Amino acid sequence: MTNPYQLLISNSFLTSLILYPKEAYVLDVMMLVGGYNKAYMFIIACIASIFGTLVNYYLGRLLRCADKFKSMADRVESIKYGEKLFLGGGYFLLLLGFLPLWGALITAASGVFRTNIMLFISLASLGIIGFYAVTIFYLS
Repeated sequence: MTNPYQLLISNSFLTSLILYPKEAYVLDVMMLVGGYNKAYMFIIACIASIFGTLVNYYLGRLLRCADKFKSMADRVESIKYGEKLFLGGGYFLLLLGFLPLWGALITAASGVFRTNIMLFISLASLGIIGFYAVTIFYLS
């Protein structure tokens, strides 16, 4: 029999990926049924989601290299424009990394624009931790 915490790990990880934008239903069911340790739920969901956003970051870095249809000059100019737009104040968009689809796109874009990895981890983690803290401890 599968442990609900194992399902929470896989569901939290998969829902934060850009390849699998679904709803985090295991957490909702665990909160609805009750009887589970909220601290364990919080820690497991946060760690799995943070790893999922890191995978999105590295997928974004791979996407930067995979754009082979444009000429090199067009690619460099579009990346410089995106970096100027994103790095000019878009860092705080990483706080929205917990959103189901848009958060995955934001974290992948930060990989495309080669955001500083420590800044990425700190801001994305802060947003995810805040989301799960409100969801698990306040709304339940």
